[in-house]
Amino acid sequence: MTTKTLILEATKELLWEQGYEAMSPRKVMDKADVGQGSLYHHFRSKAELAKAAMEEILSELKHAADEIFCSKAAPMDKIERYLLLPRDGTKGCRLGRLANDTSLLADPSLSDILTSYFQHLLDVITSTLLQSRIDMKAKWTSDDARTISMALVSSVQGGFILSKSLRDPDAIQDSTSGMTILIRNFLKN
Repeated sequence: MTTKTLILEATKELLWEQGYEAMSPRKVMDKADVGQGSLYHHFRSKAELAKAAMEEILSELKHAADEIFCSKAAPMDKIERYLLLPRDGTKGCRLGRLANDTSLLADPSLSDILTSYFQHLLDVITSTLLQSRIDMKAKWTSDDARTISMALVSSVQGGFILSKSLRDPDAIQDSTSGMTILIRNFLKN
């Protein structure tokens, strides 16, 4: 692994574990086992470092979503696969957990990455729901599909919050399983 890769991997882990505000260049150097010169050779600031790491996370998460929602599976199978992915709820979403970091949100170059991820996720889910509507000759609207997409993503993100609050890594699975039941019953109508 290159020094830059070690630094980015350490940053990605620290962002997930501690968030942007708690992450520091010193912690990154310690975790990556690199010196200050190596870190600042590749990245001029904490924000630049976080941006590069977050862009990699964004790419990984978009790819994972596309693997599910751009597959040839039936629309409901795609929705269930997304909702029922195994997740450790106490770790939180790799990007969603950063939505509470005030200093990150104040920097558009960082907050735009969060927006990009959630927008992409909502778009692919909405598209899948619209396909389901066509396949089922359902009467609900395109606006309904977008609203349902928001509820699906919220059940995952809210499940992470419940898992952390209850200190129960499985609470997220209960949240997403409940949403699966609701969406399956909704799509029958």
